[in-house]
Amino acid sequence: MISKSKGDIYKKKYGDMYITAMNNMIKVGMAKELVEVAWGEPDKVNITPDLEQLIYRGKSGMKCVYIKNGKVSYFN
Repeated sequence: MISKSKGDIYKKKYGDMYITAMNNMIKVGMAKELVEVAWGEPDKVNITPDLEQLIYRGKSGMKCVYIKNGKVSYFN
């Protein structure tokens, strides 16, 4: 849960992307920080020189989010 003051900071900094994250959704271009707002901390993180892979495991299977330059590059 995010405190109201932190939520206000995120809303000012990220605008609509923050609202998307609060609805547990992610989008290409979203900051890594907001991915963790949307889906929590990843179960595993793989890092290469060019890309960071966040791995989430849940009831619906495994989801991967790829971060480049601090933002979502793509996800599946």
